[in-house]
Amino acid sequence: MSAVSPISPIAAVSADCYHCGLPCPDRSISADQHAFCCPGCCSVYEILQESGLQQYYLLDSHPGSPPRRPAAPPGVERFAYLDDPQLQAQLLDFNDGHTARATLRLPQIHCVSCVWLLENLQRLQPAVRGSEVDFLRRELALVWDARALSLRQLVEALAGIGYEPEITLGSAPAVRTAGDPLIRRIGVAGFCFGNAMLFSLPEYFASPGDLSDAWRGLFTLLNLALALPVMFYSATDFLVGAWRALVRRTITIDVPIALGICVLFGRSMVDILTASGPGYMDSFTGFVFFLLLGRLFQRNSFVGLSFERDYRSYFPLAVNVRDGEHERAVAVATLRPGQRLIARNGELIPADSRLRSPHGRIDFSYVTGESDPVEAERGDIVWAGGRVVGVAIELDVVREVSQSYLTRLWNQQSFHTPKGEDLSSLANRISRWFTAGVLLIAAATAAYWLHVDPSLAAMPSRPFSS
Repeated sequence: MSAVSPISPIAAVSADCYHCGLPCPDRSISADQHAFCCPGCCSVYEILQESGLQQYYLLDSHPGSPPRRPAAPPGVERFAYLDDPQLQAQLLDFNDGHTARATLRLPQIHCVSCVWLLENLQRLQPAVRGSEVDFLRRELALVWDARALSLRQLVEALAGIGYEPEITLGSAPAVRTAGDPLIRRIGVAGFCFGNAMLFSLPEYFASPGDLSDAWRGLFTLLNLALALPVMFYSATDFLVGAWRALVRRTITIDVPIALGICVLFGRSMVDILTASGPGYMDSFTGFVFFLLLGRLFQRNSFVGLSFERDYRSYFPLAVNVRDGEHERAVAVATLRPGQRLIARNGELIPADSRLRSPHGRIDFSYVTGESDPVEAERGDIVWAGGRVVGVAIELDVVREVSQSYLTRLWNQQSFHTPKGEDLSSLANRISRWFTAGVLLIAAATAAYWLHVDPSLAAMPSRPFSS
């Protein structure tokens, strides 16, 4: 690797930052004939070069992200709060003293280069044993040696290469199960559907007389065998949901679905057992398979959108407070009235406080929607949710986080959707009329054909013919 000169007037090849793609006005910061917009991007480039991770820049052009916030002043350790055992217990999925696991949200993930770099993190930090990126949710699952690397050191290493985790009060990990029953049901239904379609092809394409009754009967029995696990395993969620609704004397969206499943399966069984036709087992297995796929898509969409956030998802996990002549990080949940809070440019104020500095500029767009910063003078109350713009300020906390104005505002009933007004309840209300309408139409159709031609009221599916 060629010698790296972080601050040198070398003529760069491009006017854009080689790391993040932002414009480089004067090209004064360069390394290896590449221009950088700031010393931070140049430092990340050096780290990756020294660690043998040059391929990061080959997978995509300008794959990096610019620093999210300026570096902390000398003597201030931004991530010192992560050494607190209580906070670690909230953030870690597992820790036995030897092996630790955690899932961190990294909003900077945006391309294949990001995925490649983060999944090769062990080359940058040997204590990391494994890493896996969930691109859609912008999350990184990590396993590392807790004896050689602390959570704080891991977060500092990620921040050092431009992937600072988003750690908030709402970052406590959700409980994860070892397996997903919905995925297993989809797998069974998909396997049976594919094979049932394969065994039904002769019936669809064979001309009369081309397929003997023995082969036709064999394919029919195979389709029946494939349909049984779909009916009694894959479709159980719909059947159980419909039964519970009927026990409560109500109609949910599961009732018409379960009705369609039972009618299609029952009609096919009658055709097969009476030898009047091969039934519709291929359609039945496909019907259940695509219903389960739709349920999986719906669930993952709701998880990804995360509509159920509260104020904790936006507040920082820890803040800096003045302790005599020193500055230390404390958990937001432990803030008490009278403590002196230090907030720097871009940082969120988590509790109602009184401004101690001579003046400050506060962006209250998160609270009021107004994007113009507000000028505050010494002694003014600064409400929780404001974001500091410009120079750092000092504030005296006047209320705990749980008692702040923003928290009380968020908890007001008018800001919550009334119970029963979500999409599921709407679908359940519509399904009542939909089910009744379908049954009425089916009954009217049967009555008409019973009067006109009874043989067409319940005609067989695909009659056997030789």
